[in-house]
Amino acid sequence: TAAVGVAMSTLFTRRDLPTQVLLLISMPILFVSGFVWPIALIPEPLVLGSQFIPAVPAIMGMLELNQMGASWASVIPKWLQLWGLFAVFFGLAMLGIKRRVRLLAEAN
Repeated sequence: TAAVGVAMSTLFTRRDLPTQVLLLISMPILFVSGFVWPIALIPEPLVLGSQFIPAVPAIMGMLELNQMGASWASVIPKWLQLWGLFAVFFGLAMLGIKRRVRLLAEAN
């Protein structure tokens, strides 16, 4: 989630915009995570798209472990998905930071 935050922050020029965007998308993220609304009742394209948000597999895995009594072996795919998302978003964050540094150097 931190890598997503850094990657997302490099897209904005004003400091207050990331907070506003996160505030607007936090409730839809909570609903598609399966915490509030059953995943079986959510349209499939939304469920597939939500798999790129790190909070969704984390919440799903936590619910399986804590509420449904799942074993660690059954949530390993979600754990690996989180590591894959970390790698992708960490790479995007690094690219965004390099771009931001380059733009600041050009401005000076």
